[in-house]
Amino acid sequence: MRDRTRHRSLVIGAVGLVLVLAAAGAAVGFNLRYPRVGAADVAPNLRVSGASLVDGSNRPVFLHGVNYSGGEYACIQGYGIFDGPSDQTFVNGLLSAHVNAVRLPMNEDCWLGINGVPSAYSGANYRNAFVAMVKLLTSNGITPELDLQWNAPGSQLASGTKAMPDADHSGAFWQSVATTFAGRTDVIFDLYNEPHPSSWNIWLNGGPDSGFNTIGMQALVSTVRNAGFHGVLSLSGIDWANTLGGSSGWLTHRPTDPDNNLAAAIHVYKGNTHQTTSAWNSDFGPTAAQVPLLNNEFGAYCYDDSCTDPNLATSFWAWLSSVGADGTLAWTWDTWGTVEALVSSYSGPALTSWGQQVKAQYATYATSGSPVSPPTATSTTGAPPAPTSVPPTAVPPTATPVPPMPTTPSSTPTPTTNPPPSGALSHVQSASHFTDYASVRKSYVKLSQPVTAGHLLVAVVSVAGGNPFIVDRVEDSLGNTWKKAVSGVNGDNTDVEIWYTNSSTSGADEVDAYLKRLPGATSRFVQTYVTIAEFNGAGQFHAGHAAHSSRNGTHASGAFSSTPGDLVVGGYADAGYIGNLTIIDNKSVLGTVFAGRDAIQGIQSYGVAGGASSSVGFSNNHFARAEVAGASFTPISAGASATATP
Repeated sequence: MRDRTRHRSLVIGAVGLVLVLAAAGAAVGFNLRYPRVGAADVAPNLRVSGASLVDGSNRPVFLHGVNYSGGEYACIQGYGIFDGPSDQTFVNGLLSAHVNAVRLPMNEDCWLGINGVPSAYSGANYRNAFVAMVKLLTSNGITPELDLQWNAPGSQLASGTKAMPDADHSGAFWQSVATTFAGRTDVIFDLYNEPHPSSWNIWLNGGPDSGFNTIGMQALVSTVRNAGFHGVLSLSGIDWANTLGGSSGWLTHRPTDPDNNLAAAIHVYKGNTHQTTSAWNSDFGPTAAQVPLLNNEFGAYCYDDSCTDPNLATSFWAWLSSVGADGTLAWTWDTWGTVEALVSSYSGPALTSWGQQVKAQYATYATSGSPVSPPTATSTTGAPPAPTSVPPTAVPPTATPVPPMPTTPSSTPTPTTNPPPSGALSHVQSASHFTDYASVRKSYVKLSQPVTAGHLLVAVVSVAGGNPFIVDRVEDSLGNTWKKAVSGVNGDNTDVEIWYTNSSTSGADEVDAYLKRLPGATSRFVQTYVTIAEFNGAGQFHAGHAAHSSRNGTHASGAFSSTPGDLVVGGYADAGYIGNLTIIDNKSVLGTVFAGRDAIQGIQSYGVAGGASSSVGFSNNHFARAEVAGASFTPISAGASATATP
């Protein structure tokens, strides 16, 4: 879901040694990691020694930090560089929570100044802001980790995390970043946030994948080293940084690094792939025994912000200590108002319940450290070159495509004539996901089973909140091209859109809906509900209808004729008057599935159940519906249910 890493430098003088000793305490043994707590003069210079991160005096270092999200999205959304403060008061808040590392997500378009990103928040202005932030953190003894989080190939706007770094810009991004921080080892580079390629070979070597040309980890490592950066590089595993692959995977595809300064990285959240000690031992343990292991993102809460699990945090932190891991970074030091936020206000700071648990755990590192094996002298790093002042590589800007604005239908469109049925479409699987957050990330849903090539995939996305948003685009992890069948009328800050694709390949799939703010949006608060369904055959939408009823009004939702037996997909959204939502007529529902007659209906708002209807009574509601031509539909079996993804 998210990914955090950190960056550090290699040179530590006598003053740094004294500071680390003071932070660790006089009674620290050689088998303990030495956390940095409180205000230190400088961040340590880091390198890899065997399976440990060590400082310039060859003492193990354990990073206990946070992610500070914002640098990946504020610039691309045109309102800033960070989504919060970047001053000494901000750093004092971090230090009060015993933080000694901060992961900073970044955007390649904004750093390079390409694809039409506003100049105020890109190019030299963006680069200078990150240089200043790194200086601020390191001067306070905090290790920064620079993370490539949002990217996109060609002239596409970098508005999310792709399956892999793109060959068009990601190499240029890291060449420029490495040139900027050449000669330093007090910074960590996280080469890519959450890789999810089709194979470990693509992860290592790159190549065509997910619909674009990717660049692999080997090429990025070589790029960074050739540009003069010799610090620690963090490389996340595949499957959105959920998988290291036990004794194979990461270990057998490790890039060649002349500095031997690579660390493996994982992300752990409640509901992710690995949730138990046995699973962590099996997938992460073999890698942790051979190279440093960084937990760059951690969240003991559900993806949809519906729950927290303090016990998961306790268990996972204990496991990290048991295998001598090298760091953990909680998500996220932002004031989003959701369970993942560590702070509710930067003043103080005011910590959330999640933030309080993290602070309490980090306080224990201040006194006892984290058990590790003694570092070995299996790797050495030559003296780094002197820092340079070479400016980042200039990259010519390319044009940014302007997404079409949604149309506002004023009358019911006349349907086209349906071709003869081309076979029965039956429901294979579906899943729904509700997301309640300030719109800084994509909305997504994951299918529980792999999809089959040639099958129809339909996504119904509803958007509601205090500000006007629409769906900018829909993508998936299989690289399919998604088309919009119909979009609703954006009224009362509500939108419903139906997107579809005929999958070009088979495999596990996550569908991502990216939002766009419309004029008049004064904040980033928005709620979304996404339902994805797979059907056992190809299809093409041919007719649609969208309608909106302002407060306490009604409208006819079945406003176009449909061929009996055709697949009809629809969705509703309500902007806050759920108690007044009334749905009549019994149809099969994707979000809450039950026996139906001739249609699939996705009720896309706050888990409200119901069916397609010729009339709907509601307040502040938004409706969209589309029909697949030439394919008869086999109704969903009674008792079937969609899965809610984390």
